[in-house]
Amino acid sequence: GVWVGVVDENKDGFIDEPLYDRNRDNIVDERDLIDLDGNGVMGETSFKYEEHLFNGDGTRNDRGVYVDVRINVNVTKPPEYIKIVNLDEGYKIKIRDTAGQGISDGAWYDDVETFGGFFGDTKFYYGTGENDYFVGTRPTGETGAFVFN
Repeated sequence: GVWVGVVDENKDGFIDEPLYDRNRDNIVDERDLIDLDGNGVMGETSFKYEEHLFNGDGTRNDRGVYVDVRINVNVTKPPEYIKIVNLDEGYKIKIRDTAGQGISDGAWYDDVETFGGFFGDTKFYYGTGENDYFVGTRPTGETGAFVFN
């Protein structure tokens, strides 16, 4: 899940969903919008602003609202490919495998959402040939210079 800030910019009484240029193309467009609460409305949650503005003890809620979603709202874009050259034999690059954890790659390069982890759409080159790569952190067959844990 993620924390959503308690913000109501348009003063409609509902907490706004985060709105920023996630894919960093200098345009806040449809690919950047997030429906965190699954209410079908992009840009707005179904959470009432006044209900979440204060904590139970009357203090201001600075943390936000926890939303149990399985999407990546990270503004960091995963790399399109990773290629390691001149790696000494016996050494391997260790990368955390987030496949199967409900983390999205944002469908940055093929517009297909697979929830294959942060590197779900990344090409990992294990050889020098143009086709010596596998996609994502769960390769089948030879992995060459990579270890996923």
